[in-house]
Amino acid sequence: MCGYAYNLAEAVGDRQKAAFEAGLLSRRYGLERDRIAEFFSEYGNQQTVVYFYAGYDTPGGNEAVRMAR
Repeated sequence: MCGYAYNLAEAVGDRQKAAFEAGLLSRRYGLERDRIAEFFSEYGNQQTVVYFYAGYDTPGGNEAVRMAR
């Protein structure tokens, strides 16, 4: 998941969007919320963590994954 988010951020130039989508997908695959969020805190920008949690906590995450693309 972290590698995917990193590559997406590099490709689209938007770390917040990548973090949000990683949150959606992490929830969908049942990954541990706080462990994955640690990856985003290493960027030194708390906004990426906020976007990750927003994606993870989005109700109906499967539908939001399709809309984020």
